Order: sequence, then C-alpha cells, then structure tokens
Amino acid sequence: MFSLPEFTKVKILDVTLLSQKNRPPGANPGVRLNMQADLPNYVLSHFDGALRTAFFTKSEAAANSAKDKRQTLPGVEEISDLPHLTAMARHIKKVSWSEKLTGYRGEIDHGMGGKSNLPVTDASLDNWRFQAKEGGTVAAWWSLEMVDVPKMVLAELAMLKSREVPIKLLEPEVRQQQLDDADTEANSAASAPAAASKPEGEQQQAADGGPWPFPNDAPKDPPKDDAPATASRRKGGKTAEEIFADTSKD
Repeated sequence: MFSLPEFTKVKILDVTLLSQKNRPPGANPGVRLNMQADLPNYVLSHFDGALRTAFFTKSEAAANSAKDKRQTLPGVEEISDLPHLTAMARHIKKVSWSEKLTGYRGEIDHGMGGKSNLPVTDASLDNWRFQAKEGGTVAAWWSLEMVDVPKMVLAELAMLKSREVPIKLLEPEVRQQQLDDADTEANSAASAPAAASKPEGEQQQAADGGPWPFPNDAPKDPPKDDAPATASRRKGGKTAEEIFADTSKD
C-alpha cells in the first residue's frame, strides 16, 4: 500500500475548503489538498505489480550513452534498477488511476518542526495521476482529504498553497489486539463440549445405555431397588405375599 514513511517534499498545488450541506452549527469543515511530488518508480508497485515494468525498463543501449554515464556517478546511489522508459511510456504523457485509499495518518512540517507539525488524521487519498520520467522517477499527483479540521490547523493549511513542504503519510493501523480477541473467542467456541449444542433429548440416555428414543420427553430417573417392597408394604409391616399366605391358612 502507498505510503511516505519518511518526510518527503511535496508541493501543495491547491487548498479547497469542504463542507457538508447540512453541517451542524459549530462543526468544523473539511479540507482537500491537491499535491504533486517526484517519487522513485517503485511506488507504482503499490498500486499494481505490472505498472512499474510497463513504464520502466533497463536498456543496455541507453546505459552506455554518454548522458546516462554522467548521471551514474561513482558513490551515488541509483534511484531505481529500472531507470529507462519503455516505448509505451515515451508515448503516454499522464496516466489516471482510480483508487481511493482511506484511514491515513501523518504530519506536515511547515517550517517549525517537532510539535508544531500539522497533524494528518483519518485522511483519504484519491485522484491519482502518474507520469513516468527518464532516470527512474515518476511524477505523481493526488488529492488528500480530511474532515473535521480544527480552525487553527485549517488556517495553517491554507497558507501552504503553492508551497513545497515535507510530508509524512503512514498506512492505516491494523488493530492487532482486536484480531487476537476475535481469535480467542473463536477458539473458545470451537473447544466447547459438543453436547452443549445438542437438543436436550439427545443429551440423555435410555436405561440400557442407548440413546433416548423420545427427544421431546426427558427420561425419568429409574426407581430405587427397594421401591417395590416399600410400596407393597401395609401398615402392619407385611408384604402382599405374606398377607395372601395367612389368608390361605384360614
């Protein structure tokens, strides 16, 4: 994903005030900054892996030219390993790229540095245009939009029109803690006993150890061993068999 992790000089071409139609009283407006910068051509790979090789190549004939030899001085780091334009790039002036990147943060150094830097919060980047340049660089144009910009910051941003300032843009943060919590909950749900998800009838078993055949009616506890004898006893303490035997004798 596109980013400027280190302060990079960018020219602010225009500053536009943004406001919603039904903005409530006291709410801060937004701002759009149109900017341009010359960047190493590897930034094209953040948008599409084939975009860089479509515009740039390494030509042996061009590398042996006098002009190219003057540009590659000893001790000077090469801008790119693909410094030369392809035939297609020489015939294309500017390429538009329709992609919107959101959630960016960063800061703008407008001269004082440190804590006086202007914050970039929850910004979106779009309106991309690219133009390949000989030597391994690409001219990039894009727009940066922010909403709910405080008055003091808005005033400072308006002063940056037509100025070149260092800017840092960082990718959206990935909230690792939330991802870890989600994984923990998923693991807990997967490790729960399978019986908890079964209907009540399926959790019970019949007296012989097999599955209970009536899922809507839970099985009852089996009677105790001494229950028949206790139920058959009368007040005199004799069982039905003993009473029948006494009657036969009479």
